[in-house]
Amino acid sequence: MLNKVIEFLKGTKQLINDKPTLIDYDTFNLRLRLLNEELDELYDAYINNDLLAVYDALIDIDYVLKGTVIAFGMQNVFEAGFNEVHRSNMTKLIDMKFEKGKIIKGANYSAPNLKSILEG
Repeated sequence: MLNKVIEFLKGTKQLINDKPTLIDYDTFNLRLRLLNEELDELYDAYINNDLLAVYDALIDIDYVLKGTVIAFGMQNVFEAGFNEVHRSNMTKLIDMKFEKGKIIKGANYSAPNLKSILEG
């Protein structure tokens, strides 16, 4: 799916980095605005009880997020980072505790080691 987003970004002459890079403020602000717009659309779709619009908003959020990942040049490390966060999240299940509906870190929690993935 990332390759399809890269194809779109190339066609629209948007920023593509091929290694992890901090991006300029204007590009960051654009990516943030786009994500916020899609989150607002998801909220509106939910409030209007429109499952098709929820579906569309979720896909748009994923598409824009992937574009943001590519702008930051993290497409080659994103899946490994996702897997590491998943591993970490699974350690929360060992002694599950909840606070306001959210699972919180227990004694057996193991933080994700994203630095080693990012720095390769």
